[in-house]
Amino acid sequence: MKNIIRRTTLKVRDIERSYAFYTEVLGMETYYNNEVTVENDLLPGTKEGDKIHLIILKAKDPVIGMIGLLKPIDPVEEFPPIEFDFNYGSSVFVAGVDDVEELYQKALKFGAKMKNSKTVLIDKNPGRNAQTFGIARHLGTDVNLIHEPSIGVVGNKGDSQCYLGVSEKVSVIHDRLRNRVGVGSGKLAMRLVQPEFTIATSDGIRNGTKEMRYSLIGREVTNDSICEHLSATGLEGVIAVVACDKPPVGTLAAILEHNRPAIIMSDGSIRPGLDSKTQEPIDIISSYQIAGIANEAEKRRIAMESCPGIGSCGGMFTYNTMQTFIGVVGMQPLHMVSPASDDERRMTTFPNQLIDCLSYLIDNDIKPRDIVSQDSIRNAIIVAMAVGGSTNVMLHAPELARAAGYQDFAKDIMSINEFNDLS
Repeated sequence: MKNIIRRTTLKVRDIERSYAFYTEVLGMETYYNNEVTVENDLLPGTKEGDKIHLIILKAKDPVIGMIGLLKPIDPVEEFPPIEFDFNYGSSVFVAGVDDVEELYQKALKFGAKMKNSKTVLIDKNPGRNAQTFGIARHLGTDVNLIHEPSIGVVGNKGDSQCYLGVSEKVSVIHDRLRNRVGVGSGKLAMRLVQPEFTIATSDGIRNGTKEMRYSLIGREVTNDSICEHLSATGLEGVIAVVACDKPPVGTLAAILEHNRPAIIMSDGSIRPGLDSKTQEPIDIISSYQIAGIANEAEKRRIAMESCPGIGSCGGMFTYNTMQTFIGVVGMQPLHMVSPASDDERRMTTFPNQLIDCLSYLIDNDIKPRDIVSQDSIRNAIIVAMAVGGSTNVMLHAPELARAAGYQDFAKDIMSINEFNDLS
């Protein structure tokens, strides 16, 4: 069962009921509980010299950390409702219940109100507005939209042919999005943010070297950077251009954790090379296969001819396996999976289609976790196996299931025995 609460506002009328809610329903531990005299004005709603009842609760999830409850002792007037806003980042918060509905019903008994509201991070503070106005002017968007929900484009980058086409596609999508942002019929009344990129490396170049360890953590590095951007910027709509095999998974995992409308497009595969002697198609595998021969000139010739152009590894290797998975799971339009990176549709027709899709998702509040379900993950695994995909699908599928809110992959998605039977 899913049990992630992404954005929750809890309003409780008194500290006793708050304390009971957090300990009895959420299972938090009491870290501190005492009456104190405030020595500075750092605590919200207090001033130096105030006598207060202070409780600090420790959450199970280290990302949340601690939550404070405070109440003045013998207040002159009725103490206002205590309000807490949580943003859980990229971790699953185990609330000690089977699902969100049960937690919600328990919360109601404590007078709590729970909602999953949109995030608008830019307030009316002139100091914070100064840079935001500046960004809007530089990007050529309406400065009066800076207080609206944000929208933007992200991409994967790194030292590899896989990523050479990403920035150009991101730029085109960003420009098309800028033309759609505004006020009026058919416009997106949202704040446009500048494109952001993640950092990654490539199996194809680093395979067999000690630097391969940087490729292996590419999924997590990408996840962390995308999570930071989505959460800190408060994006309510995002289009991601992904490349290679691990950064797309890290990108999708972050999108699932953020759980606001989003859509993905793969950068596309590299086209095959042509052996100038045999006139047969060749690819990066062809170059690895001749690594042991003695003819240095021949090795250089094949290496020079194997990977013309731009794009991720051509063939049903790790990249295309995961793009097939992402398409079948529902986060990428299927017709955008297979065209090569230099296919002109990726620069002409696909950008507008992506924006149309994202606009529909935003208008109908369709979130990634509404799309990536138990059935869609199972379907994606089965299709990846059926097309002869890489075994890396079973490295990444559990991570994406976790990000979608499923705690036990074998129980919630697919057991080991079932996977073995299917494969």
